[in-house]
Amino acid sequence: MNPGNGLGRLSSNTAQLYNNMLSHLSWYDYNSWLHANKQRSYAHKMYRYSQRFCALGFTDKLVSMEPTRTKLEILKAIANLTRYLDIKNDTYLHEQFTAWLKRKEIQWSTKSTTNNYEFAKNLDLTQIVHSLKKLPQKYAIFGLFTLVT
Repeated sequence: MNPGNGLGRLSSNTAQLYNNMLSHLSWYDYNSWLHANKQRSYAHKMYRYSQRFCALGFTDKLVSMEPTRTKLEILKAIANLTRYLDIKNDTYLHEQFTAWLKRKEIQWSTKSTTNNYEFAKNLDLTQIVHSLKKLPQKYAIFGLFTLVT
């Protein structure tokens, strides 16, 4: 583990415990737990992300990732995985993971870097009207109405 900048240093025991539990994890049992406690499509998504990105838990690679939607899904998957490990093994990995995220100042959201006003300045209004007129009549009328208002 990288000692970091001295702020929010993680105990090597926590990372070792997490990695040790991952090596002995029954993925079938974890998948069953997800499907029993989460909505079906969400459980399937979290299972896939957990399998793919579980090694990023408590690592600097996770800290240095850009704040995108993918990073948010990875955070959710690892949080679900640590929650499962807590329930299964009577540990406090989930609490330690969320505290670690807070110490590393990792947000549970993505930041929209798009400035809509600047984006709108670069749009050609005639091209938008032309595109709207190609739509079926009821959608074209609605689109033109929203454009005017």
